[in-house]
Amino acid sequence: MMKIQRFMVALLAVTVLGIGLAATGCNKGDSTDFDTGVAGYQCMKCGHKFMTDPMARVDACPKCGHPNPVNVRKYACSKCDWSQLSPDIGDNMPCGSCGKPVDRFLPVTRGELEEWGAVWVDIAE
Repeated sequence: MMKIQRFMVALLAVTVLGIGLAATGCNKGDSTDFDTGVAGYQCMKCGHKFMTDPMARVDACPKCGHPNPVNVRKYACSKCDWSQLSPDIGDNMPCGSCGKPVDRFLPVTRGELEEWGAVWVDIAE
């Protein structure tokens, strides 16, 4: 009876571990769920690049008022180690070096956004 109980506990542990690994599994690209303390945006009407607190709700461009500015992502290519900040235009962006579709998305930092030309904007909650 003890052997059966130990076997069942071991089986349960392996099952839970397997489910956990499957849930976090391998997928295309890196996770886009990064907390860098900043969120970047670009207005597609006037081109204004800005950043704000990631918890702020951004409904319009703070410069021209155009609705729904686009989130900024850091697109990257693992084949040639290239990366670039750009508005989120979808997953089919070509690599700026080798031309193949990008396969990773990396965290965007405040320093990178500043270097890209974004300015800090306080969004009223």
